[in-house]
Amino acid sequence: MSSRAQAIINVDDDDENDGAGQDPQKEWDLLRKFLVSHLLGVGRSDITRSMLVRVKLPAGPNLTKENVVQELVNNKILAETTGRGKTAEVYRPLLECANLQSVLKLEKTHVQMFFPETLQIRDFAEYVQGCPVRRENALVLGKFFGAAKSPPLRGRPSKTDVDCFDKSDARHERGRKLLEQETLFSEILVEVTKASGSAPTASSQDAQPAKRRRAKSKELQKVKEESVDVKPCTQDINVASVPETAHVHRAYVYSDEVPFRSRRTVRGAGMQKFCRRAVLRLASGTVDLDVENSVFTLMYQLIKKLAIRPPPPDNVLETLRQCAEERSRADGKDKLIKVFNGGGIPSSEGVAKSFLEDVSKVSIYCRWLAASCFPDEHAKFKQEGKKKNADSSLLSYFYHAVEDSVLSAIADYLLAQNPKHLSLHYDGVRVTRPEAGTTEELCDKLQEQVQQATGFRVVLREKLHRTVLEIMSEAGNCKEASVLAPDSILRASGNCIPAAVSLLLQRVSDVERAVVADGNCSRGQVVDPGAPTGPTTRSYRECEKLLAMKFLPCFPEQDSASTQWQPGNFVLHMENGGQPHCVGLHVANDLAVKVLDASNTFQIEASILDQAMQDGCDSHTCVLFSIARAAEQITPHACWEPQALEALLDLEAGASEAIEVLSDDECPESVASSVSDTEWVDGELCLDEDAQVLTDSNLLEGMKQEVAKVLANKGEQCFEQTRQVTPALSHKNNAIDRHLRLIFSATGPFYARADAVFSLKARRAGDLHFTHCFAEKLFREMLFNSGKVHTAWTRMVLDASVAGSKLTNLFPVHSRSWWPMVEDIFSSRVCQRLAQQLLLECVKHNEFTYLSVDGTVKCTMPLLGQKKPGGKQRKSEPLFINGADAIHTVVTVRGRSGAVVGFWPLLSEKAEHLQEAFLCNLPQAALAQVQCVATDAPSSHMFSLLQSIMPNLQCLCLDPVHLAIKYEYATGRRRTKGSGRLRACLGKFNATDASFAAGHWGPFFSGASATSLSAREACLREQIRSGGMATRKASSILQQVEEKVVWANRTEFVESLAAISKMFRHEVERKGEKKGMFVYDHLAHAAEADRLEWLLNNLRFRSTQPGSVLSLLASGTTSNEALHAEMRSWFRQIQSMHQSSLRLKCSAFRLRKLLEHNTALYRPTARQMTPGHVLARRLGQKLWSARAWQRFVEGRPEQLPLKRLRDQHARKLVLRQAAVIRRLTGKQRQPPPQAEQAIRRQKKRTAFTLLRAAGIMRQGVAKRRAPAREPS
Repeated sequence: MSSRAQAIINVDDDDENDGAGQDPQKEWDLLRKFLVSHLLGVGRSDITRSMLVRVKLPAGPNLTKENVVQELVNNKILAETTGRGKTAEVYRPLLECANLQSVLKLEKTHVQMFFPETLQIRDFAEYVQGCPVRRENALVLGKFFGAAKSPPLRGRPSKTDVDCFDKSDARHERGRKLLEQETLFSEILVEVTKASGSAPTASSQDAQPAKRRRAKSKELQKVKEESVDVKPCTQDINVASVPETAHVHRAYVYSDEVPFRSRRTVRGAGMQKFCRRAVLRLASGTVDLDVENSVFTLMYQLIKKLAIRPPPPDNVLETLRQCAEERSRADGKDKLIKVFNGGGIPSSEGVAKSFLEDVSKVSIYCRWLAASCFPDEHAKFKQEGKKKNADSSLLSYFYHAVEDSVLSAIADYLLAQNPKHLSLHYDGVRVTRPEAGTTEELCDKLQEQVQQATGFRVVLREKLHRTVLEIMSEAGNCKEASVLAPDSILRASGNCIPAAVSLLLQRVSDVERAVVADGNCSRGQVVDPGAPTGPTTRSYRECEKLLAMKFLPCFPEQDSASTQWQPGNFVLHMENGGQPHCVGLHVANDLAVKVLDASNTFQIEASILDQAMQDGCDSHTCVLFSIARAAEQITPHACWEPQALEALLDLEAGASEAIEVLSDDECPESVASSVSDTEWVDGELCLDEDAQVLTDSNLLEGMKQEVAKVLANKGEQCFEQTRQVTPALSHKNNAIDRHLRLIFSATGPFYARADAVFSLKARRAGDLHFTHCFAEKLFREMLFNSGKVHTAWTRMVLDASVAGSKLTNLFPVHSRSWWPMVEDIFSSRVCQRLAQQLLLECVKHNEFTYLSVDGTVKCTMPLLGQKKPGGKQRKSEPLFINGADAIHTVVTVRGRSGAVVGFWPLLSEKAEHLQEAFLCNLPQAALAQVQCVATDAPSSHMFSLLQSIMPNLQCLCLDPVHLAIKYEYATGRRRTKGSGRLRACLGKFNATDASFAAGHWGPFFSGASATSLSAREACLREQIRSGGMATRKASSILQQVEEKVVWANRTEFVESLAAISKMFRHEVERKGEKKGMFVYDHLAHAAEADRLEWLLNNLRFRSTQPGSVLSLLASGTTSNEALHAEMRSWFRQIQSMHQSSLRLKCSAFRLRKLLEHNTALYRPTARQMTPGHVLARRLGQKLWSARAWQRFVEGRPEQLPLKRLRDQHARKLVLRQAAVIRRLTGKQRQPPPQAEQAIRRQKKRTAFTLLRAAGIMRQGVAKRRAPAREPS
């Protein structure tokens, strides 16, 4: 009975499967689903007969084990496949797909397609032949990588052996491509040269005068002789005779390996065959449009569209989705694609290994799908044996069919636009840059075309290709100029290797002497003066002898995506766009990398350096050398012999500094000189013997001559230079100044009669007059330039000069003359109504539901006449403002979506001052909306005062991020691992979790009575101070915290603070900048009962808000802190300022921010725009209509209270300064003696500070006193 029972397939007796035996097809489907899940679970792509017999199958036909395998094959559940090793009978699952033809058109449409290509052949010829050693370096590297050894095998290969074989194959492929590219470069140059009819020169020696070149080493000559696979470039192309561009048509055809459509490849020397570093030169002026994450995006959508039996497992679809949408989970796209195509998982993988194992299971399933959809092709590949891995090859062809359907739709659309260039590049296209519209708009149109034609949704983007050095330079920080002298020999062409070594070893003077002493220090010096010069280079072998040191090539032994950096000095060799170059790399103990070049130095992270060496378009030409002593030898390597590694020393580099300087003929004449040659001759006499400018004296002399001429010709009016008055004055007026008014307009100042000001519709502000166009421009400039008067003044002078005005110097030069006009404009009825409308628009959109309030002090530091915050005051500073009238903080208020609804200069951030500011500056409707206020100092007193004016106020919230800011005060405002963990913990107060109800954390806390700390919480708070938590427990707590979305209770948060205090004890034992408290004291203070409740108010309030509100809701007062950082940049160069100026600036700031925010949020555009662009579009409309400006002009001039306050402060400042001087010196200031006065006035003059001899009086400017001459 036991043997008979073992021979029968087990049948599941569950009730839910009782009816399975009545439907045979359903039973087979269950078996198919089970086998697919079982093989994916064990990570196998096939199963042997013996293994299949041992598997415990679920309910199915009542067959013996000897017959069940054959029945599985007969019912097309399994298919026989080629055995591995000694096993003869091997099977794989067979999937059914009923709608493949309807989802994907597999017919070969347009078997041969011709695409136009525009080749920038002259630029490419300069790249290929501009530096002779570029090709020589490529030959050295191609030979080197082709000589990589495969590991010896003993017995059956292990996974490690397979990884080594894959790595060896990749190195051979790298070398082969380098050599093939050089052959391709020669072919395209010869092809285009013959087509254009320009004959190549016989040889470089015949075409050019002889250069003094050094003899090549024996190793390099041997490499060149052994590179028989590369066709030598026997003929040098004359670059000058090569046409600038060449237009060709290339044919793209399908592969004959499979009968269905696949990837199109180009015939001949098409753009598709060239590497990226060559395409940058050969196809400049085009854009590379890449299908983002093409493989996984298309395969994920394809599997979802196909009707597969059995349906794909959920984990397969989820892994594909993550690969398509969350590619950052694994280290690099290439590694994911390698595993998807059937490659092994590298043994060095760490955290990402489990995810790569899931990708490997996806690969198995997709290979089954490809073999099931194309069984004939699969059998053909297996039978012929040409493919190393038939399953993976068929999967590639399957994906290529999907890819080709997408690219064909893109190509059809682009060909209809008649582009000058179009080429296919596997998962993307390269096309001429659009003349009308942007690249983003073109990508959007192509995405719509693909979806309409194929049903697949793809994302196209422009792919940028940069060199290794460009990636490093863009990501670098702490950039500094090189310590090399400007005239140092190391900056010369050909000395980049010695320059890098001298900077790394800090032996600049020694290396300079060695280079100068070298007989060939000026490499490339031409014997014949008429011969052209070229770039000069040195090899690393020569530099070893010159500098008495050793270069050791560095190649990782293990297959890793990143280099295992060790502290030390290295040099990095790269092709650098056809000009081989070398930079120094100093790796510190913390693995921070400092890049040293002859021109400048900067710092980057090691991860950025790895990324640059992988993603740079010249990454295949990069070689890393470590610097060692001369006695050290090359370390043996598993893949290369020492002789092969030593051959890398024949690489040459020598590109000099990449600093572009415009020559005189490239500089526009209008910029190079503002005067003609004849005017310059006269200008040489513009200074007298005391270096005083005679321009104003010459002008006065000319005016005297003009008056004399008028008197001589009484009947004629001959005003030449002074006729600037409109309408003209009568010649009978003697004192004409009282009848003139200076009027400012956007086209420049001009004079007008006093009785004609009204007809000109000029507005008066104090003693100044301005027109409508001037007011509009000044309003826009003050908003654009962040309230900086001097910047607005410069823009006014520029526009007036462009308009042809000759009186631009009549614009006021001091800010005290501009502020009255600014105050008059911003206090006008139209401007005030605009600000009120913006606030009411915010009320309409419920902007005041949530407010964040915070203040900044630094903006008030330059204020005159008041005590500085903190009580520090210099005795020489006069004080004339009472303490109650002082301004010590600027409070900003932001709404729930970030609108800046408050910009208020206040005495302090106390609750009383905030209450008064809210009442005076916000409408009642806005105050009635407020439900929550976020601040960094909540209290019950503040809550009661604000609730008295905000009837719907529910709670105050404590800003979580301020605790992390205090933490980072102790580390120089830099983020550390500890502060990163703390920020992650604090961020959970700003999250939401649907699993927690709104009332989970209890009612809102108002500060009245906080629940006391429990015994557990008190113990944890004490552990924050002492760091007494066990290390293992602290580590476990921090790991558990990462899985939480929000804090379930306050105990969890206090526990995380105690864990941080333990794990990062060396950080929390530092003192912060403020109040000298230790960091653990700040953490313990945050763990107090009332502080915890204020923090939990964040969760309580957010749990009641919909997702549309939370998407724009800021974290506490962080948006205010960002605004304060922007404000500090506006005030950075201001040394002194009146209170009136600050108030005007704040009103302008608020108006600017409201215009930007309301326009962007309530009137969105079709594309994203920066705040400055949004403001520019909004200010394109006029502020005043013609009728509104007329009413403004006719209205009574404003009182200008800020101007009056400024004048009062200015008078007090003068009086107090005199009183301070008397108090400090005990006597009235006396004028210095004549000799001392002359000495004091001796100061260094510049072209902008030269004294004027005559000192012409301008409006509102007193005449200067005559300068004292130096004693003889």
